[in-house]
Amino acid sequence: MSQTDRTYWNWIEPPHLSVSWHPETFHPDYLELERDIETAGESLQRLGDLVQVVRPPTSKRGRGRWFAGLKSITEQASSSGGRDPLAMQLPGEAILVSRVWQDSPSIQYWNERIYRGGGSASSHLWALIRRDSGPIAWLCSELQSRLGLLQIRRASVGGTTPVLPLDSLLEVRVRQLSLDEQEQQSDLVFETTKREVETRRLRDVRKPFLLTAETFDGKLSQFETYLQREGLFSRSDGFFVEAATANRDADMFVVRPLRTEDAVGDQVTTLTGLVPQDEPEVNAAWRKWYWDTSASELARVFDSLPGEHELPPHLLSRMISKSPRFGDALVEVKFPIASFSAFRDAIVLDEEDESVVTELTAISLVEAWAAFLERGDHKRRMGKLGELYGADPDEHVSALAQYVEFALDLLDWLGIVYRPALGLKVLKQDEVAGVYILFGDNQLCSTEDPGAVLEQLGTTLAEILVPSSQLLEDVSRRESSRRLSTIMHEVGRPAGRAKVALDGVVAFLAEHPETAAQLVPNEREARNCALLAEVPLSSYTLSARVEMAQRAVDEIGRIVEQTRRLRRVQADELPRSVVDLETLLQDRIAQAKEGLPGLRVALELAAGIRVSANLETVTFAIDEVLNNSCRELQARHVASPTIWVRSRVHGDRGWFEVSDNGLAAEVDLPKNVFDEWVTTYAAESQGSGLALAIVRETFRRHGGVCTLEENRDDTGHRLPGVTFAASLPLAEADQEKIEDTELV
Repeated sequence: MSQTDRTYWNWIEPPHLSVSWHPETFHPDYLELERDIETAGESLQRLGDLVQVVRPPTSKRGRGRWFAGLKSITEQASSSGGRDPLAMQLPGEAILVSRVWQDSPSIQYWNERIYRGGGSASSHLWALIRRDSGPIAWLCSELQSRLGLLQIRRASVGGTTPVLPLDSLLEVRVRQLSLDEQEQQSDLVFETTKREVETRRLRDVRKPFLLTAETFDGKLSQFETYLQREGLFSRSDGFFVEAATANRDADMFVVRPLRTEDAVGDQVTTLTGLVPQDEPEVNAAWRKWYWDTSASELARVFDSLPGEHELPPHLLSRMISKSPRFGDALVEVKFPIASFSAFRDAIVLDEEDESVVTELTAISLVEAWAAFLERGDHKRRMGKLGELYGADPDEHVSALAQYVEFALDLLDWLGIVYRPALGLKVLKQDEVAGVYILFGDNQLCSTEDPGAVLEQLGTTLAEILVPSSQLLEDVSRRESSRRLSTIMHEVGRPAGRAKVALDGVVAFLAEHPETAAQLVPNEREARNCALLAEVPLSSYTLSARVEMAQRAVDEIGRIVEQTRRLRRVQADELPRSVVDLETLLQDRIAQAKEGLPGLRVALELAAGIRVSANLETVTFAIDEVLNNSCRELQARHVASPTIWVRSRVHGDRGWFEVSDNGLAAEVDLPKNVFDEWVTTYAAESQGSGLALAIVRETFRRHGGVCTLEENRDDTGHRLPGVTFAASLPLAEADQEKIEDTELV
């Protein structure tokens, strides 16, 4: 084989031509792939021997909360699933492989335990399930490997658009792994996918959300619907706890599950055969926290292995819906619920052998549990349970520890019972009206700390239940901007048509000067209007009035564009890059000088300040600040117009200031100058009134701040002009340098 530029020359053996005639099939990568498969031999197996393609029922509208498309799995509300007439209902677990693609084939892992609420998939996906009861998630990483992707790509060679036939997919070779290796790899894929989905949910839930229902009860229902709609918690994972009496020393609380649209009652479907242990100290700690209205105690994580806070057993026992199963039977005896500390103290950690960890933990847990049973009068209740494992009913309950199967069954159930729980307070008129208890994942089965996940989530959810004034302002502003954007969109279309029509009239008048010079609406009224307005009579000629209409339409266009820009800045994410602040400021200042002859510029720019910013939006913001200064200097007819620009580093931020000498010392700067329409230029039809609002939102979205203040001397006396200051986060590399310097 030889290569000239990008052309590959291969000698093709005759047998290969019987397999495929397409030249791309003989690309060096595919020939190497063929050799690798041959060399691997029996260490590879056919995908079709492991999986089959499921053909679930189709739905014209798609089913479930999630929709699997060609590139990703998204929520139905934000996807095109409802527009796929052949969208198929997904099984509980599957590997999804794209049948067609543009750049690269897509392989996705689907599991209803991760994507709560079920889902449907595009008809352009193959859905694979195991032929037997073995794990399947590991096949996702196999197909995503170089070996898997090359085989899938090769199978699609020959068409204008890559298409993957089912027969070719099932012929793909994957590694032969032992059952233990399959389970380990599947666990890794499951946890990785789960972590990605949880990260996305946390990012989505950070969007400002305001409870807008008119009544207090309506706001609770709205919040509970939000938790379930966002896939954060299901009805069986969330409860509302409310004090049944105003006596703060009483352990009397009402518990109900989260409300849903089709289940609004307060009945809790939980186990009845549970006996909670009385824990006076735990109960007292709970009551103290429950009634505390301080801002620092609005959220707390309970029953977390690394934590110290416990839910009282008398509450926990009323929030358990999963029955304990021992052997092949469900427990019918009265089952005791100990304190979380008994569970936590029994956990044995051994990083060297995970199988020993489970066994030792389970046995240790049984022994600790047995000690609890001895303190109470529960020994007789366990005789029937012990018989399931061959134990003597009269044998000491601690002897159950020798029955490993029992110990493991107990561990599985108690791992669900003692999940970490997020407590969120609800305030009404500055008093506690109740607490949400929201359960996380089993902390014995997760590779991450579910309690830490709940703690992060709690900060955001607490702001929804007890929003800060800044959040209320932010949400209100966004909603106002959204409505304004909708209105401007509707205004923009007729304004565009009017502009086209006026351009045609202007062109006509240019060819007919006599018509253009006629006074409108007639000579007498034109003279009266010009006299009252103290303007030349020529202002009322047909051509002058048409030009005025053109300027008005252009102004509408500018407002529409500014509104769209404001909405774009308020988008969820702005793509960022590393920007040299000194270079950016120099470029924008050079452009500003061209628009104002005679402008003096004084620069004090620090070199090497690199910030993390969206270049387009920040450039616009700086231009608006400089344009405002130039416009003010020109409008005030300043004798020596000057702009000072300074930059510096403070903490982990890059700062810059723009000062001018435009605004007269006796003229006050408008209050709330960054709010929409707060500008004298908008009132004079010389601006949109949105520019500074866009500037403020730009720096806010970058995690920075901006200010605009009147110039003053050291004694506080006013000086001509104003100073704009703003900050942007430093690029990561520069932040590391600062940290290293501080350490030195």
